[in-house]
Amino acid sequence: MEKRIITVYLNSKPYKLSIDIDRSKDMTTYRVINNANEEELEDFIPDNLEFDEDGQMKMDERIQTTEGIEIAKAIWKAIDDQLNIGE
Repeated sequence: MEKRIITVYLNSKPYKLSIDIDRSKDMTTYRVINNANEEELEDFIPDNLEFDEDGQMKMDERIQTTEGIEIAKAIWKAIDDQLNIGE
């Protein structure tokens, strides 16, 4: 499994998040790992936040708020932009 670090900007403030990339022959999964120094996001990012290669996420009740969904979208955009998925 590959590990990468991305920066997500929320309200103009940068947050560094670790991403585990699991590449199987059928699909790639991007798993967001909560960093200990990003306590402010703990209420919105569940321990098992995952995206597939199309940006579809596994939903958790903590991110089913409008703010949580917007944070998840910002995380996926950062993953897509910084890991060059769309290319």
